[in-house]
Amino acid sequence: MRNCYPAVLGNLSYIWVSYTSTDIHSNTHEIEKFNESILLPPNNTDNKLIVFIIGESSFVNRHSSYGYHKQTTPFMTDIFSQNGGCIIPNTYSAAAFTQDSIPMTLSFNTPESDDNLFNNKSIIEMAKFNHYKTYWLASAGQAIQETFDTKFAFIARKNDVVSFNEDHLDTTLSLLLEETLQKDYSPKKFIFVHLSGSHKPYKGGYDEIDKQALPDAEEI
Repeated sequence: MRNCYPAVLGNLSYIWVSYTSTDIHSNTHEIEKFNESILLPPNNTDNKLIVFIIGESSFVNRHSSYGYHKQTTPFMTDIFSQNGGCIIPNTYSAAAFTQDSIPMTLSFNTPESDDNLFNNKSIIEMAKFNHYKTYWLASAGQAIQETFDTKFAFIARKNDVVSFNEDHLDTTLSLLLEETLQKDYSPKKFIFVHLSGSHKPYKGGYDEIDKQALPDAEEI
C-alpha cells in the first residue's frame, strides 16, 4: 500500500498497521526471570572481557581442526590446542536455519515452544545482569533489517550495542572487534561476534593470500 500510494494514504496505512501489530519479536523490555534450570542467579566473575564467536553455516568437514587433510583452519587449531582449549567432535547445530538455531543456542528456546524465549533471560541478558556491557557484532550480510522481527534478532536487540561492518566478509569483523575494544573502555565487556560463514561459495571471500596459502583448495 505504501509503495503504490505514497504520501498520505500510504503513510496512514503504514501507521495503522504498525500500531495494530502484535509482533512480539520487536519487544525490547528486559526479561526478569531466570530459567528454572539455573539454580541461583550467576555469581560475578573476574573475567573482564568475554568474546563469544559463533560460526554460521560452517561445514565441519572442511575444517582441519576437525580432521580435514588440508590446513584450512590453522589459527583455530592453534587456539584450541592450547592449555584450556578443547575441540568437541560429533556435535550438531540446534537447527539448520539461523532463525531457529541462534535462539536455541543463546537462550532456552525449544522447538516445541517459544515460551522460554520470551519468559527467560537469554545469555545476553544474563551477562547484563552481571554488569557486562554487551555488544552484537556481525557482517553486513547478517544485518538485522526493519523491526528486528526475527527470533535471533529478538535476542540481538537486547544488546547495549549492535554494529555491522560495511561488507559481507567475516574477515573484516576482526577490524570491527578491534575498533570496539579500542573505543570502549567499559570495565566489563561481553562481545558476541556473529559470523556469516559459508552461506555462499568460498570464492566470494577467497583472495590472493588464500590462494598462496592453499593453492589447491576448492573454490566452492
